[in-house]
Amino acid sequence: MNNLDTNNKERERESCYTISVIIPTFNAEKYIKRAINSVINQTIGFENIELIIVDDNSIDNTKQILKNFSKQYENIKSIFLKTNSGNPSKPRNIGIESANSNYIMFLDDDDKYDKEVCEKLYNKAINDETLDFVACGLFLEKDEIINFNYNDLDFIKFEGNYSNSEWKSPDRQQWLVLFSICNKIFKKSFLIDNNIRFSKYRHEDANFMMICFIKVYSFAVFNSYIGYFITVRPDSRSRNFTPLKHLDIIQGVLFTYRNYLRKEDSNTKKFYFDHYSPSFLVSHFLFLRYDDFKKVYSECIPIFKEGIKLSKNRSYFLIIRTFSLNYYTAIFFMFLFQALNKVLKIK
Repeated sequence: MNNLDTNNKERERESCYTISVIIPTFNAEKYIKRAINSVINQTIGFENIELIIVDDNSIDNTKQILKNFSKQYENIKSIFLKTNSGNPSKPRNIGIESANSNYIMFLDDDDKYDKEVCEKLYNKAINDETLDFVACGLFLEKDEIINFNYNDLDFIKFEGNYSNSEWKSPDRQQWLVLFSICNKIFKKSFLIDNNIRFSKYRHEDANFMMICFIKVYSFAVFNSYIGYFITVRPDSRSRNFTPLKHLDIIQGVLFTYRNYLRKEDSNTKKFYFDHYSPSFLVSHFLFLRYDDFKKVYSECIPIFKEGIKLSKNRSYFLIIRTFSLNYYTAIFFMFLFQALNKVLKIK
C-alpha cells in the first residue's frame, strides 16, 4: 500500500460525514435551490452529509445563491471555477477529489432526490462491504417511471465483473438505470483505487459507468424504488447537437476504449460492444463534417471490426460493415445520409 492509499483511508476514517453529495452547476438559478433543498431534507439527516457544489463559472445568479447557502450551512462547500469547462466532468472530478466521506453520490443541478434516497442507498451499501455501488430507479419528466424490473425481488445483487454476469442484455429502462450516475451511491475507495474519473468529452456519464462496470467487484440495484427525479431543461448544455458535439462524443468513446478497454479480454470487449459501440459510434459519425471525419476515422476502424466480430447486437450492422470497408466508402455513405437527412427535414 502506498502513502496515497494510506492517506485516503486515514482521511475517510476522520470524516464526520456519512456521504459526500457532489453537484456540478452552471447557470442554474431557476433550479439549484430545489436541488440543494432535496439534499437538506434527506431522512438520513443533513448533518451526516457533506454537500460539495462546484460552479462552472456561472454568469447568472447561481454563485450568489451558493454563497448564501454556504453561509447558512457549514457542511455546504461551494467551489467556484474561474473559467468555464464546457461540461460537468471537471466539476464532478473536483468534487471527487474534495470529498471527505467514504461514500459519494452525484446530483445534477436541475434535478432532485427523493427524501429517502441517501438513507436507502447508504444502508444497502454499508450492509454489504463487497458492493462497489448501489443503484435505484429514476423518474423522468413527463411522468415516465424508469424501473429496473429485472425480477420480482426488491433488491438484486450482481457478483463479479459485470461483463461476466449471466444477465447483460438490458432493455431501454434497465440501460438508463445502469448507465445513469445520479441514481447511485459509490464507494469512494472504488473510484479512487481504480482511478475512475469523468472524461472531458460528452456522454461522460455513460463512459464513466462503462469503466465502473469493467472494474466492479459487485454491485446491486433496487428493482422498483424510485429515488431520483430528472428535469429536462430547454437550455441544457447537452441538448441541440452540432457536428462538433457529435465529434466530441466520438472522441469520448475513443478515450474510454483507448485508456480502459483496449487491453481487456474478449468477453469484456463483447460486453462493451453489446451495450455501447460501435453502433453508437456510427450514429454520430453520420453527422460529422468532412474535416472532423478525417481526424477520427482511422482510430475507429479497429472498434468497428471488433464490434462486428464480437457483438450480438445487430443494430446498424449493415452500416457498420459499410463504414469498415474503406475510407472512401464511409465518406460516400456519410454524405449520402446527410443529403437525405436534409431533404427529409425540408419536407
